[in-house]
Amino acid sequence: MDLIVCISGEEKSWSHAKKLIEKGEWGQVVIVTDDKSSKKFSTSKKVAHIVLDVDLPAAELIAILSKQLKEKIKK
Repeated sequence: MDLIVCISGEEKSWSHAKKLIEKGEWGQVVIVTDDKSSKKFSTSKKVAHIVLDVDLPAAELIAILSKQLKEKIKK
């Protein structure tokens, strides 16, 4: 089973996400985040990142996220 995690600028929630990533048995882990959070968040497991420009309109974010998830998630 794969895991998709959203990491925001709210660092208080990161410890929960990190525990979930590191303690679970995941096929692959994809972290959806912004550029700043992507540079600060770390984990010992191999992860793929989808870095979004949060200033884009929602419709563009959805299109970008959908395309990148299709590329990263293997069925």
